[in-house]
Amino acid sequence: MAIPFFSVDMSDGEWPAYIKGLINHWEWFGEPSSKLGDYLQNRFPEHYVALLPSARLAYYLLLRSSFRPGDEIILSAMSFPLYGKIAAQLGLKPVLVDVEEEHLTIDPDKLRPMVTAKTKAIVVTHLFGHPARMDELTKVATEYEIPIIEDCAQSFDSSFQNQETGTFGWAGIVSCSLMKVPTTLGGGIFLTRDQNVVSRVKSLYRELNHSTMPVKAVSYHMKGLVSILNSYPTLYTLFSHQVLGLIKKRNPTLLRNILYSGMGMNDRQFDPDERPLLAEYQREVGAVQFARTEDMTIARRRNSAIVDKALDSHRSATVLTQSEDAYWNYQYHVVDLGARMNDVFDYMFKRGIHVMKEDVWDCTGYNIRGLEANQCPIASQRNCGLLRIPNNSFISEKTMIRVANVLLEALK
Repeated sequence: MAIPFFSVDMSDGEWPAYIKGLINHWEWFGEPSSKLGDYLQNRFPEHYVALLPSARLAYYLLLRSSFRPGDEIILSAMSFPLYGKIAAQLGLKPVLVDVEEEHLTIDPDKLRPMVTAKTKAIVVTHLFGHPARMDELTKVATEYEIPIIEDCAQSFDSSFQNQETGTFGWAGIVSCSLMKVPTTLGGGIFLTRDQNVVSRVKSLYRELNHSTMPVKAVSYHMKGLVSILNSYPTLYTLFSHQVLGLIKKRNPTLLRNILYSGMGMNDRQFDPDERPLLAEYQREVGAVQFARTEDMTIARRRNSAIVDKALDSHRSATVLTQSEDAYWNYQYHVVDLGARMNDVFDYMFKRGIHVMKEDVWDCTGYNIRGLEANQCPIASQRNCGLLRIPNNSFISEKTMIRVANVLLEALK
């Protein structure tokens, strides 16, 4: 039985919510659900919360409404490449700072020398869900009076020194896309304590055309349903794994482009109208998903511990471990295999386990207009050997043991 590279954890509670949301898409049976919004407001009582079609749209609206062309925006050298491209698209100047070796998040010691009079924001990416060193980063930001934007795309339910990611800075942006758990099957959350900025973001959002063609919207929502069905190993084995295997054999570049289509790997500009408004079924599913956050995090941490234990004494694999100050949600479980990454990827795929090459995060390797990328040797060196292991609360302990055993076989 093949194991998909990501799974949407749809429990018995989500399916009724999904169907209920679909039926009430045109509000024939009452007002849209407020359960998800209520949950988030209760979880972040000191923040203003906005639900949007995607995290990248929240980031775009924040930059467009708050900065001017020529402003410098500091980003981690290992972060979401599209964020650097969006900054450049708006006439801002993205500046990259190298990462620290242990968790591949922005290095506070290398940040300070990069701050200039033109620096207007620092984007902190909690890569793979592990919190960055927010105490030191906040100290630098406070000293220079520069706001922090937290990229929490992968870090919902992670915390640093008992404080949740997304609540340290001026703004926090969370992804609840298809590949994230919890998920709204596509969507994003914007957090801030600043009433003025959330008003600007919402105002600018209302001004967008929202002219997504019906056919495009239907295609988008069908993609969500297919992703849910793909989460079940039997269906994935019969259909998607076969198709992906054929593409991998005939055209590996195409497979890479399919799997990382949202990373900003092409030269197209970001379209703020790329996704339809958040649908009612997404809000309904999200309400159930977010209520189960703690249980899903515990399951992912259990699965990650199984893999880490298996690799304990294996010298050819570097395991990313949780720091003492952090609580890691293990949204992505990534190991550094160095030069062996490609061989392990091929072996595990043949054995029916769809792992993911994570050599896509080094932003110095992308064509980003106006990018200032000084020496970022750690990002360049570590990026090329990263492999993501399937890890989701949908995956059983027995299945995770199988994954770990096949990974050990691949490393022999």
